[in-house]
Amino acid sequence: MTSDDTLSELHDRLDDLEARLKAKTAEARAKGSLAAHHERELAKVHAHAAAMRDKLHGTKPPDWETVKQDLEADWDILSHAFARWVEHVDADF
Repeated sequence: MTSDDTLSELHDRLDDLEARLKAKTAEARAKGSLAAHHERELAKVHAHAAAMRDKLHGTKPPDWETVKQDLEADWDILSHAFARWVEHVDADF
């Protein structure tokens, strides 16, 4: 996430990340069942994405600058968690 992202762009980026997460989950499950620790991490990533989406839905354009830093931190955590999950799943399959 960059400081120039708009609320709409962040919605789009979150949609994209969730689509990639869904695709990667389907790909991994097609190769076999996910280990319990992968399922737990996947649940955490989904929960974080849902919390971020809730926060985005509650943000109105005039409030954008007020919450932007918080959302930037959330985005960094979410994208890192997703990348780490993909790395670990790829390593096991």
